[in-house]
Amino acid sequence: MSKETSATDTLGAYCPSCERFIGPVATCPYCDADANDNVLLLRLRYAAVLLGTIGLFFLYLMVAHRGTPLVRIGSITPMMNFARVRVAGTVTGKPYIKPQNGQAGYVSFVVNDGTGNLRVKAYKDVAQALCDQELVPRPGTIIEVEGQLRVDADKKAALFLNSTETLHIQRQQTSR
Repeated sequence: MSKETSATDTLGAYCPSCERFIGPVATCPYCDADANDNVLLLRLRYAAVLLGTIGLFFLYLMVAHRGTPLVRIGSITPMMNFARVRVAGTVTGKPYIKPQNGQAGYVSFVVNDGTGNLRVKAYKDVAQALCDQELVPRPGTIIEVEGQLRVDADKKAALFLNSTETLHIQRQQTSR
């Protein structure tokens, strides 16, 4: 064994028996001899797994405690398609409720925050829950709503309401 290979042998890359390159494996694939495991390399492997796990845990904490961003309607772009956002504004116009099989199958209303208009839509169970809980906002109602944006080819955006818990009525307009 030459002095050059003995320096690299301490890194655990060469077989101590046949002196062939075996990399980080524990058993030589050529002569089935047990390779000397480098304790430093073994500790480095465990440290990498531990740091990766800790990093994933902190990434989860960041995502779990991050709130949905409040977006101005005028700043919505096609790049925001399928984004989950919050919008605050005033309901303009009368809401549209389409019955289906004796229940509310579709509820729609328009929200204006001063920078533009955005149609908010709810389907089936969510639409029925809005009607049952009397949460369908009247014109002039100030609301904050969270949902998923859909931007079509004409760059018209709509917000899809997935739950009644994401619709917060801040000030209900009195009926006239």
